[in-house]
Amino acid sequence: MTRSQSPHLVPALWYVGVWTALVITWALQIAPGLSAGGRIPWGHAFALAAINFYSTAVVAIPLTIVAWRRGIERHHVARSLFLYTAIIAAASVVRFVLFIPLLALVTGSHYTLGYELRYAFVPQFVGLATLLAVVLAVRSVQLSRELADARLAALQSQLQPHFLFNTLNAVSTLMHTDPAAADEMLAGLCDLLRHTLRGSQRPVVSLDEELMVASHYIDIMKHRFPRRIRVVVDVPFDLRQTPVPSMMLQPLLENVFAHAMDEPNRTSEVSIRAERIKDRVRLMITDNGPGLQSAPDARKGIGVDNTRRRLEAAFGPAARLVLQNAGTGGAEVTIEIPAAVPA
Repeated sequence: MTRSQSPHLVPALWYVGVWTALVITWALQIAPGLSAGGRIPWGHAFALAAINFYSTAVVAIPLTIVAWRRGIERHHVARSLFLYTAIIAAASVVRFVLFIPLLALVTGSHYTLGYELRYAFVPQFVGLATLLAVVLAVRSVQLSRELADARLAALQSQLQPHFLFNTLNAVSTLMHTDPAAADEMLAGLCDLLRHTLRGSQRPVVSLDEELMVASHYIDIMKHRFPRRIRVVVDVPFDLRQTPVPSMMLQPLLENVFAHAMDEPNRTSEVSIRAERIKDRVRLMITDNGPGLQSAPDARKGIGVDNTRRRLEAAFGPAARLVLQNAGTGGAEVTIEIPAAVPA
């Protein structure tokens, strides 16, 4: 079994390994003192350590999974904290109910309810809260690293060599037949390069800025394919300040044109629309190309994958990207992100 076949195997082994190390460490440190006092033998000390930590490990699995997948939603901090508090409380109760009978069975001792609550339930609650903080911290570091990787990958893929070659070749051809158009095309390429380099230093920009960058790219494509591209932008003014990852639209548009213009005689029609749904903004990029049936690998394209990763890094689970066939034919990319100002 390869790592790609089982992506959760390594984290699971790490999880079990850390808890096993705690069992061994706790038993080696505490057992001699317990044995010297004549309370329990070595074997029981290790059994007690195993029951103590492995019971915590079991009830902490749901908390760990939810925290790693959801994180803290920056627009709903109170709701996230309430969710984690409820999970920790439930896990503490379950572990308390399971741990105390096993503890009595191993040690042969029975404790009062007040003693058990003080030395079992409360430390358990604090321990799970600490575990939550560690998981969220590790997740934040991981997402920051992925965001940096995604920026680099996006910068490398946004203006790939074949795009630059085709654009410069088109400029060279137009210089002999339409110098003005060649000049406009070259100016548009310079503007696009300038915004690309600037965007690499600004992870989040306004949707209005993104549309301006996209317009440079669209102008270049229109010069490359005269009278074969029609683009309609319908984004309300009040949504144009919505924060989005920088250089988000251009890789998606490149993916659209790559598949929508496979047929030489086809006129590519692309629409970029945005609408507000309660406290979310939905952005849709639709084309009239052949759809996903003719490009089954489109879902795994570099542009789509990088955009999805950058959205997750910027907004966590509050962001969503879906690539699907459009109802009127062609393909449609739908992005949902939190609105800049709640409705």
